[in-house]
This record gives sequence, C-alpha cells and structure tokens, in this order.
Amino acid sequence: MVKTEGIFLDLENLKILSCVVRNLWVVQRFLNNKFDHKLKFVDWMTDYFAAQKDKKIIILGDMNIAPLEHDVWSHKQLLKIVSHTPIEVEKMTRLQDSLNFVDTHRHFVDAKQKLYSWWSYRGLDPLTSNKGRRLDHIWATPNLKDQIKSMEIYIFGWKLSLQIMCQLRQTLILNNLYKLKNDSIYRCFKRLYPHT
Repeated sequence: MVKTEGIFLDLENLKILSCVVRNLWVVQRFLNNKFDHKLKFVDWMTDYFAAQKDKKIIILGDMNIAPLEHDVWSHKQLLKIVSHTPIEVEKMTRLQDSLNFVDTHRHFVDAKQKLYSWWSYRGLDPLTSNKGRRLDHIWATPNLKDQIKSMEIYIFGWKLSLQIMCQLRQTLILNNLYKLKNDSIYRCFKRLYPHT
C-alpha cells in the first residue's frame, strides 16, 4: 500500500487536511496497485468533502498531481507520465469540483500561465531548463475566498526543496488557533509568529 501521510484538524469552524500522497512511477494499475491506491485516496477525499457542504475547509499538501495544462512544462509529453495522466487529472478535477474549491495559487496566477512547485533535478540547472510541474496545492472552500491575501512559492537550495504558502487573514487563523492553546501546533505557531 502506498504511504499517504497527513494531519487532519477538525476545529469548531474550520477543517484542515494537510497530506502527502507519494508519487508512483508506474501508471498501469495491473502492474502497480500503489497507483490505484493513490487514485482511491483522491476518490475518498472527494466523497468525504462532498458531504461537508457549507463548512470552511482547507486542503493542502504534496498531492503529486498536476491537474492543469500549464501546471506542467509539456502537456503532450507528460500525458503518459505519473502526475499528469488523464485519470489523475480527472480525479483531481472531480475533487476540486466537489465543493468548488478555490485553488489559492491559481487565484493569483491565470490558468494559462505556467506555474510550478517542483522542477526536475536531472538536468545541470533545473531552473534554467524549467521542466517543472505543480504538484503541491492549497485549496480553500469558496466561503474562504475573501480571506485569501497572497500566495508564494519558496525555493531552497540546489535540490529544489520548496514550500508553498497561502496567507489568509490573521483573524481566521487566530480565531481557530486560540482554541488550540495547549496543542503543539499552537505552540509552534506562537514561536514562528510571537507578535500574534
């Protein structure tokens, strides 16, 4: 079974799912049941969140799926490559449509522009070759859309480790973190943002 890691926070007025879905390099389901597990996990998220009407929800993480044509360096060349296959794109689109999730990064960058969160490190200079994919996502339900303030993609070092970020208004974050005072997430947040 493929490793799917994550944290699910179910707060009084906000649900947050942060997860990592491992990438699997064999597409054929009869050769690799791990690819099938990846698809089933996306189906599970779709079914789970479709039943959460009117809730405030954020899904974020390394989903290892690039759903849009300009989320990859070459749409045609990557159609048979894991992370941009038609079935992955279909399942990811279905998940996004389940609650009309707002793609926080595409909220600021038009879908016709290239946008990546991962670059192939096989070349001498990955950023120059610009063979990237957008595999990391932050989505929010429409009832949070007016709270989205900014987005960023940070790149660290030659291995192209990165972090994606979406800033929501502090009132939303603080209202929920205040209820977690004794929780390690709250303590970590206070260390990073002591002025809050």
